[in-house]
Amino acid sequence: MLVRWNPLSEVDSLQRRINRLFEDADSTTKEGRGTPDAVWAPAVNSYEDTDAFLLSCDLPGMDQ
Repeated sequence: MLVRWNPLSEVDSLQRRINRLFEDADSTTKEGRGTPDAVWAPAVNSYEDTDAFLLSCDLPGMDQ
């Protein structure tokens, strides 16, 4: 069977893959969405002092 090649179908396929990539990345940030394996973790800065390890992170709703 001979199928006519449509160059725009390649662009459509690429667009769908890019959209899926962003949807997967966005699904972990919105409440109620995401895969069961998705876990939210805040960005953490860690520092080592002479006698301690210090962690600094932004946690919404927490007082400093």
